[in-house]
Amino acid sequence: YYGYDYLGNQLTTRPSLNDFYGTDAQGNSKRLIGAFEPIYMAGYIQDQFTFEDLFFNIGVRVDRFDANQSVLADPFVLYPAYTVGDLASTSLSGAQVPQGMSDDAVVYVDDLENPSAIVGYRDGFTWYTANGDIEANPKNIADASGGIKPFLKQPGVEEQKLSVTADESFKDYTPEVTVSPRVSFQFPISDEAEFFAHYDILVSRPDPSLNRFNPITYLQMENGDNGDLLANPDLRPQRTTDYEIGFRQVLNENSALKLSAFYKEQRDMMQTVSLTEAYPITYIAYGNLDFATSKGYTVAYELRRTGNVRMNANYTLQFADGTGSGANSGANIARSGQPNLRYILPLTFDSRHQVVMNMDYRYGDGPAYNGPVFFGKRILENAGINVVLNANSGTPYTRRGLAFGLTDAATPITGNINGSRLPWSFRIDATANKMWNFKRDATFSNFEVYVQILNALNTQNILGVYSFTGSPADDGYLSSPQGQNAVQFQTSAQSFADMYNISLANPGLYSLPRRIRLGVRLGL
Repeated sequence: YYGYDYLGNQLTTRPSLNDFYGTDAQGNSKRLIGAFEPIYMAGYIQDQFTFEDLFFNIGVRVDRFDANQSVLADPFVLYPAYTVGDLASTSLSGAQVPQGMSDDAVVYVDDLENPSAIVGYRDGFTWYTANGDIEANPKNIADASGGIKPFLKQPGVEEQKLSVTADESFKDYTPEVTVSPRVSFQFPISDEAEFFAHYDILVSRPDPSLNRFNPITYLQMENGDNGDLLANPDLRPQRTTDYEIGFRQVLNENSALKLSAFYKEQRDMMQTVSLTEAYPITYIAYGNLDFATSKGYTVAYELRRTGNVRMNANYTLQFADGTGSGANSGANIARSGQPNLRYILPLTFDSRHQVVMNMDYRYGDGPAYNGPVFFGKRILENAGINVVLNANSGTPYTRRGLAFGLTDAATPITGNINGSRLPWSFRIDATANKMWNFKRDATFSNFEVYVQILNALNTQNILGVYSFTGSPADDGYLSSPQGQNAVQFQTSAQSFADMYNISLANPGLYSLPRRIRLGVRLGL
């Protein structure tokens, strides 16, 4: 109920954290949540100029994103805790701190109420032992004291409430300012050939559903409920850097060939992060953890309209790798309690080979018409057909070593993650249309009738498969030993098998069949 009270009335002021975690004069919780009101500003400047034979297009864009909300002061500790820089004024002022330890590192102790020794440190997401050695697994630090114990500023049970510590537990979001240069140039080497290149940086704001601050989340965390996947109000914008260099050659007055190589790098992408040994409870949230790269080559051929025909065709060889294919691709690893492991693997949308061809055959009007004439009528004037062909190699999926039921947990993988590939997909779409143009003073400027056929050859492309068999029709469970054993304990083995096979028939694993659309368009 962002921006409204519990009765549905719109708030006229922006509530503070104390308005949510605090109480009114009668001791009742108000639980007011402000509206999500991020502030986004951007500006750019661009110029084009030539230098000798070089043509430049240069610009710069500046983006400023402010989520305009509260975020946790420390994502690992819900309540205020001492850092190394604070130790001089605490009961552990005489403790030996490893040389080189940051003053901002949070201190972990052997006891919450009466600490007597330091058992570890944490600087951001990096953990250290009491001796200053990097510790990859924070559970080892927790085990040293019988559970994770940050050196809290207010260790009493009554003080460990957000109603008391809200002002220190949270801070304002730090606005992100990004400068994105963009440069492109063309260099003609003859009247019929040229080199070209470009470099640019693009910034995209975080997904609001993953970025919105919800104070209820931390109230539940305070009560020992870590939820499922928590939004992170401190997410930063995602950043994409794009490079391309190529060569364009005119073949004749109507056609040209283009060769190019591209490289795209994406950083600060959303991914699930396990905040292992956070206090008071381990939880999973979204963070700017992932990165990905796409690189490859493109060959493109363009034929301008020659007679009645116009055609474009291109082939792309692409390699798309990264640490995650989406914001939730690492959720299972995070839930398993493992550290935030990252390794490069093929992304789920990595189609290695892509072929696209667009061919248009059309008759013109007036003197340009060269089609058939019946009884003095140009029956195909402003009529034509357009055909689009798409062919793509299969995308990756992860193969499983053992069969498992539709409602069972997945079995261990065989080979590598995303180490198997779906088969190629092939599709042809066709559109035939005819247009009539009217005089300027008519109600409509033109009238068009068209017939569109999607997947004209009715090709059954496979979009997904069952991970054990690699087939979209059978998961191999009923014929497996574990499946046969499960069937024996059913009231009716045949009914169970029939119902199971019905559930296997998932239309989402196949592309849509042929569809025909008949329509008209009116131009005003």
